[in-house]
Amino acid sequence: MILNIIKKIARNVPYSEIIYLNLNRLFNGKIFSYSSIDKKNISITKFSVKHHHIFFGYYDINPFNIDNTKILAIKTRSDTKKRAEIGFFSLNNPDDFFSISSTKSWCWQQGARLRWFDENNKKLISYNDFRDGKFINVIKNIENEDDERIISAPLYDISSDRKTGLSLNFSRLQRLRPGY
Repeated sequence: MILNIIKKIARNVPYSEIIYLNLNRLFNGKIFSYSSIDKKNISITKFSVKHHHIFFGYYDINPFNIDNTKILAIKTRSDTKKRAEIGFFSLNNPDDFFSISSTKSWCWQQGARLRWFDENNKKLISYNDFRDGKFINVIKNIENEDDERIISAPLYDISSDRKTGLSLNFSRLQRLRPGY
């Protein structure tokens, strides 16, 4: 039943907004089944910026930092040929988007492979970009704009110890599977 409610809400929400479902039991670290969810403990928060599309990317990456105070997001006005802003929302302030950087390497389906990067998911993020004619990965400190490390290839995934990254040919992916 709760799954049907969530699906109904998702179908009626414009694509240009992020919806955050606060399942209290989940964030308290308790394992739950659909039958045990108390519908009174579910709140919905809308993260949006007027006249912009707000999204994150593919479902395989968690946009929340470790203490559930921030949610990463990508902000854009139009198509994938333009730069998109990389940033985050504070979960207790869904109306303010905090811009960190921008990227030209993104798509609607997978975003920019944006993720929290440091061990505590508090200040470092990783995302792909296109600079000087090459796809790269950027590791950036959200608290210090000048603190940035460049990896010479775009990353599709990163190991949990953050020592190994997996890349692929994103140009070929765009040619053969547009949208991904």
